[in-house]
Amino acid sequence: MKLQPSFLSQSCTLAMLVSTAFLVTACGGSSSDSNSSKKPITKSPLIGKPQAVKTFSTKQLNKLAKSQSAKVTVKCDVKVEKFTYQTQGSAGEITTATSALMLPTGEGKDCSGKRPVFLYAHGTTVEKSYDLSQVGNAKNPAGGQATELATLYASQGYVVVAPNYAGYDKSTLDYHPYLNKKQQTLDMYDALKSARQIVQNDKNVSLSDKLFIAGYSQGGFVAMATAEYLQNQGKKVTAVAPSSGPYAMLAFGDVIFSGMVNYGATMFAPLLATSYQKQYGNIYSSPSELYSKKYANTAPTAMPSELSVKELTKGANKKIPALALFQSNTGNPMLEKLPKKFPFFFNDKDYLVNTAFRLKYLADMQKNPDSLTKKPQNTFRQALQDNDLRTFVPKMPVFLCGGNQDPMVFFDVNTSKIANIWKNKADLDITVLDVDNTNAMSRNNMPTLQFIGKASKDKRNMEQIAKNVQQEFATDIQKTFQASGELGMLMNYHGVSTHKACMDATRQYFNQF
Repeated sequence: MKLQPSFLSQSCTLAMLVSTAFLVTACGGSSSDSNSSKKPITKSPLIGKPQAVKTFSTKQLNKLAKSQSAKVTVKCDVKVEKFTYQTQGSAGEITTATSALMLPTGEGKDCSGKRPVFLYAHGTTVEKSYDLSQVGNAKNPAGGQATELATLYASQGYVVVAPNYAGYDKSTLDYHPYLNKKQQTLDMYDALKSARQIVQNDKNVSLSDKLFIAGYSQGGFVAMATAEYLQNQGKKVTAVAPSSGPYAMLAFGDVIFSGMVNYGATMFAPLLATSYQKQYGNIYSSPSELYSKKYANTAPTAMPSELSVKELTKGANKKIPALALFQSNTGNPMLEKLPKKFPFFFNDKDYLVNTAFRLKYLADMQKNPDSLTKKPQNTFRQALQDNDLRTFVPKMPVFLCGGNQDPMVFFDVNTSKIANIWKNKADLDITVLDVDNTNAMSRNNMPTLQFIGKASKDKRNMEQIAKNVQQEFATDIQKTFQASGELGMLMNYHGVSTHKACMDATRQYFNQF
């Protein structure tokens, strides 16, 4: 099934159009930093003792799994705990964060003894109360994801470590270091070290030498960045499975500023800008440089907060526009040449990004096209390049997953780009799954399952797994289309349908090790 509008087929065309259309002057920039220069923390960052949350029986977990239509047979009871640990913010400031720890328990052979670790990075959220220890709690914004981790992984014998990240839950940080490669990898590693210290004192479960890392959306980025960090520190990672993540940060930013705006951009942009402003200090000298006058005072500190997305974008507490990232009728002849096929992302009065800021970005893009070697001059593009993951050459097995019609995190701009960099490296072990084969004809039958390097010799049963996952995905989006129409299907594509498919495929991939 081919969705309309189709975002990805036009991204490269837009970037080329901007390169030829914009002839304005680029703005200056300054230095950046490197993720690999950070040293691992040698002292455990655990603060105090873990808090017991709840223990779930196999009966309770089977009921929760059924409520999520998860096709898994629960093997173990699961003990859920929450702990606090010390980490840092974007500027290196000391802060705290919390994490869920899910321990398998019971009499089954997979429920005690040496168990593998599953380190999970969650996706973007705006609500500060997000807490992955809240398994089965529909009132917490993390309740559904927490339940999924408990049923798909902890109940199968994995020790699950799921950080809430700095800035969320009970963290003392008043912002979130969003898509900050340096900070988020240290945050994940601090949580992992703390969890290992806790498990040392557990009488029933100990940790094997197997470490699996996974994440979705923002978490896909974080999972890949964490794998890179641990590899650079000489730490063993059994396998990593990033899904639907913004890995090609500079290329993705260029496509968006060219006019191919993604769903959720008005939420993602303030989180990202605040994170990088805290880290580099040079994204803007005043918020009014980046934001339109209407939102310059509210957007920088809008998230995380106690407000939902609906409350942030409507009513008395409105902090950001619901959809419009850019000004519609700018009067600038160069901007007006760019297509606006999706008019709801543009508005004459109620838009987020200052047009002058966009012009400077695009001017630098014309002068310094997307590159991993040549440094941009625009400071925001410098930050994107510094956090781009396309330079990563993984030594561990990698499973990349996503859907090619994703309207939030564009598959071809991110997953396909990094896979294309890796595809000719015979010493790598990469499997790439596009869960969406419903539009294969319109994509000239591009492969939806790729094996790169060593994976072509050991496919780990992924051909059959992919076939089943793709069939279930096609059925799921067809049901959504019948119930909610094309708009409903688009709105559920990233956060529901593709997420569910990739989590299922990831579990089956990890089970092969």
